[in-house]
Amino acid sequence: MFEDSPLSEKIFDYFNKRIGQRIAPIGLLKVLAIHSAGSNYPRLSVLHEARSREWKTQTMKLAKSMFDDSMYIYVGGETTIHGLKNDYGTDFDGKCLLVNDGNLLFKSLGKRSRDRWLSAISVLLTEKEYPYSDNVQRFKLIGKVSLIINLATPSYTRHKNEIFETTLGDRMFIVHAWMKEKYNLQCKRNYDRTKKLHAKVLITEHNNRTIQNFGEYEDELLAYARDYAILGVRSTPECLDIVKAIVRENARINDRNYISEDDIMLVRMLRRYNIDPFVPDEPRVVGFLKEGRNYPDICHLLGKKPNYYSTITYYKKRAMQRGVLDAG
Repeated sequence: MFEDSPLSEKIFDYFNKRIGQRIAPIGLLKVLAIHSAGSNYPRLSVLHEARSREWKTQTMKLAKSMFDDSMYIYVGGETTIHGLKNDYGTDFDGKCLLVNDGNLLFKSLGKRSRDRWLSAISVLLTEKEYPYSDNVQRFKLIGKVSLIINLATPSYTRHKNEIFETTLGDRMFIVHAWMKEKYNLQCKRNYDRTKKLHAKVLITEHNNRTIQNFGEYEDELLAYARDYAILGVRSTPECLDIVKAIVRENARINDRNYISEDDIMLVRMLRRYNIDPFVPDEPRVVGFLKEGRNYPDICHLLGKKPNYYSTITYYKKRAMQRGVLDAG
């Protein structure tokens, strides 16, 4: 399947056998996110939203097991900015921050501490430096980092606006991975049956090769970014960064300095995870609005009654706020 990407093929096949086909793309994505910590901006960071027992923890643990310990920091969700500094110093260059229990971030930290954490990491994902000061001390967190957060659906739903208000959500690929019970049980059977199966992958350093042929794929990547933007109700520039990070990291981890069809295929494979299951109609409404369709047309196409106008108005307002639709 990955003709130019032997390592991605091996990783994907491992997650497929170990858990299942639905989860394999997310497992590979988390591996790429950890590797991305050594890259220049845009780096690949992932917020994995799913319900309880839907493979958030397992995919993170399996992904990190493929890396040398020096390439990531396993951060407790209750860790404050002071805690990060006290436990790990101030230089995080080239490290992926792994937050397995993102629920604790919102439960155990006070609002002020939580906002500082979210803001600090948001800045580090783009600026490589975050100056911190309060009445007691002053210090700087520095370095190129990436981030993976696992967040259970109730916490994501409750704190979604907060995540975007601090711009952390703008900088991450938010993956929605709900599963049907039948398939989830099959994944559990796979996981229990393959406990002795190991990936036999160990990545000990970042491959920082410069991609030479972005220009050849510029139009195609922009088209996928626009597609991601509608599906995830996000701005096209945000999604262009995400798409570029995906293709670049898949190329680099396979020791390539060029984009191939493998990388584009992975972008296609991951597009379905952009859609929030709580609002499955929203991307369709936003797509119709971008086409210039009026409210009666949209209701007809969706099989809705005129009282659906208020929902369309709400989706339109949110899409404008997120930059998916132009104002005016």
